[in-house]
Amino acid sequence: MQLISPIRPIRIPDEILSVTDILIVNETELGFLACEKTSIKDISAAAQKIKTHADQILIITLGSKGALVVENDAYLVEGLKVKAIDTVGAGDCFTGVIAAQLAQNKSLREAVEIANKAASICVTRKGAAPSMPHAREIQRNIRD
Repeated sequence: MQLISPIRPIRIPDEILSVTDILIVNETELGFLACEKTSIKDISAAAQKIKTHADQILIITLGSKGALVVENDAYLVEGLKVKAIDTVGAGDCFTGVIAAQLAQNKSLREAVEIANKAASICVTRKGAAPSMPHAREIQRNIRD
């Protein structure tokens, strides 16, 4: 399984995008890939536009609004409202937690829910690496 994120200021070559199973981007990155500005109401349509094959999954992070998962259908995994101090590293945290949860055979929905919680912890701290929560902290937060 191949996960890719983030987007650089160049287009992802079709030969890479076509073998990507899960693509994780934020709203801005989605707009870049879809070659259009996206609003919350047309994010799902923009995501469908850039899918290269039917089984491909796109996850669009929406900050405190959560994450939109676009498979055959789209569904929103609700976000958490926290006082964000620094968003640097939040996408890396989110993506890493999803990969770790999927490796533990969690469902995609559950992986995204846990990743949302982890990223919500991450943004309450300064810095990239120092803000990353430990697995025990994420588990404690899930139970709360």
